[in-house]
Amino acid sequence: MHMPEERQAAVLRSMFEALRLGGAIWLMLYTPRFVESVGSAFNQEEFGRASDPSVGELDNPWSDWHDDEKLLRLAGPEAAILNREEFNEGRYVWYGLGRRGEHDPTPVKLFIDLPVIEAARSAQESRDAQFVAEVLLAQAVEKDASAVYRLDGGLDISTTPNNFHYAVEFPEIGLGGTLPNRLLFDAFVERGGFAIGLLDIERNRFFYNCVIWRNGMVRGSRDLGAVEWPDRFQVVISNYQPGTPAASEWRLDRIAFYRASED
Repeated sequence: MHMPEERQAAVLRSMFEALRLGGAIWLMLYTPRFVESVGSAFNQEEFGRASDPSVGELDNPWSDWHDDEKLLRLAGPEAAILNREEFNEGRYVWYGLGRRGEHDPTPVKLFIDLPVIEAARSAQESRDAQFVAEVLLAQAVEKDASAVYRLDGGLDISTTPNNFHYAVEFPEIGLGGTLPNRLLFDAFVERGGFAIGLLDIERNRFFYNCVIWRNGMVRGSRDLGAVEWPDRFQVVISNYQPGTPAASEWRLDRIAFYRASED
């Protein structure tokens, strides 16, 4: 991902020449979504600086991005995609490549089933960790979105076409003596994405933010161990569309804070 395309193609050819019968090549690459998320144009030099701003002009002046079509074009006609797994909100992707005809002609598989793993981790922390606070979804205040509270306790949210506008916000939360170190949430994303922000009410600034940009079920657990908690904070849910302004739709089923053992 830090080579011109002709060099990428040459390296992939060498990999396939060295690959034993039935073997696989694993690659970690940047996705077009990463280009969009950093606000870069689809230009390798500009994206190189945006993807790692710490390197200045010397160490990493070039970064490329890949999807299925581009990777297979570079790898050549004998290549087949065996595995594919996006992670870090779709900015990165693991690929498994093999030679056509040497593997069972099954659909592309995931390296791991991330939603299932996330759900299991969240369920375990709900059982084992100390409950601290829960966001009452019925108390959502609409901002630049429509929010409908359902009889089953979920909250359906549809935003207007925008990039990062507030969608809904919730009443302030005050913490007692127990400070949480885990954020647990259940959601289902129909399209687009959303961000969960924790707003320090007194200072009017966000002290924590996480982005969910993956369609389907997202039952997540996030580490809040490094957070410096204010006396009062507010949960704000925003649209997340890092490219062009667009609408998002998702369902929130739960947002809660827990204190898990640090052992």
